[in-house]
Amino acid sequence: MLSPATNLRGIYIDPLLRMIREQNTKIKALNLRNEDKLQGMVPNDPNQTLVLLMDFDSDPERVWSQLLPHLEPLREAGFLTYFNGSAVVQGPLTIVATGNGPFHRILERSTFRDVFYDAPLLQLLPLSDQTPLESSNYGAQNSYYASADFRVAIGNVNSNGFSGKQLSDVRQQVQTAHRLGLKVRYWG
Repeated sequence: MLSPATNLRGIYIDPLLRMIREQNTKIKALNLRNEDKLQGMVPNDPNQTLVLLMDFDSDPERVWSQLLPHLEPLREAGFLTYFNGSAVVQGPLTIVATGNGPFHRILERSTFRDVFYDAPLLQLLPLSDQTPLESSNYGAQNSYYASADFRVAIGNVNSNGFSGKQLSDVRQQVQTAHRLGLKVRYWG
């Protein structure tokens, strides 16, 4: 049973809020950088965003409606990566809806979006250099990752390494996702 301390806010949101604030307070106190830009949590790469994957296993509409208010403290602090209607503005924290995340809900927020999608890697159409990026439903303005189960996407790799077809498949999948501005993620 969930208690007030064992929910999304208690386990993730409040600790992340506290850690990002502390990191930025230290940087400003030490005058390490003469910037107003918020810094992330990786000391050696303060521009690196931390990705929080929100897995929508069941009842995506209910989870979506509960997620947005939980993100409000991070949103108010300016810590979230967001799409402003024309460009993605990188923040210390990027929220990505994965699993059965409601893509249509992400798209509804066309002028300000701070939850991104985990696009289905195997549904991305191969793009040639001449294919307009707008022909894809997925891109950096609405998605962060393009993901797939490794065994479904590539198959089993034998002890000799990737076969020629497997290597070609990986290259094609990564190239397509990167052309769309997405990072590739395999699981399994």
